[in-house]
Amino acid sequence: MIIGIDVDGVLRNFDKACIEVISKRTKIKEINVEEWALHKRYKVANDMFDIYRCIFIEQSYDVFVNAEPYEGVKEVLPLLADWAERYGNRICAITTQVYMEAKKYTIEWLTNLQDEVCNVFDDIIFTDKKYLYVDILLDDNLKNLEEARKYGKIAVAMARPYNRLWTGISVLNLKGFYNFLRQRGWEYE
Repeated sequence: MIIGIDVDGVLRNFDKACIEVISKRTKIKEINVEEWALHKRYKVANDMFDIYRCIFIEQSYDVFVNAEPYEGVKEVLPLLADWAERYGNRICAITTQVYMEAKKYTIEWLTNLQDEVCNVFDDIIFTDKKYLYVDILLDDNLKNLEEARKYGKIAVAMARPYNRLWTGISVLNLKGFYNFLRQRGWEYE
């Protein structure tokens, strides 16, 4: 079985990193936690401020390399790695990074994470998630979850305010996802 785990919003606290870099450059007037799209999520004082340029070009190192993993990620990854190895499953980190710097820094972030805790990912995949060859997808993006389900994948949402309309399976954190996998009985020996 191939398990795909999204990076931003699931493993890496992209939102916190974005808030930190945007706040250094301009005042954030409002954060709409129910919006996934960056230009709708962060309302800034300067109307001319380009959020995408700041995050993906000018401050991309701080956003993509210096971002923290979500709480519990470092503790659960070794459990997932052990489970996958024991039962012949593969785990892939999956992300849709369109900017070259973001791709490069995402690889660096995942490498640093694996160096610190364990080597869990069989592959790092940069793709539009509707074309995934995975059996299970853990993601925070509602569109990606709906596409995965439409194509017969098991789609599991990492519960976030912006995907509250998801009607399928959801978990609160990576430990919840690990428990979901184990409870489903996908352990073959």
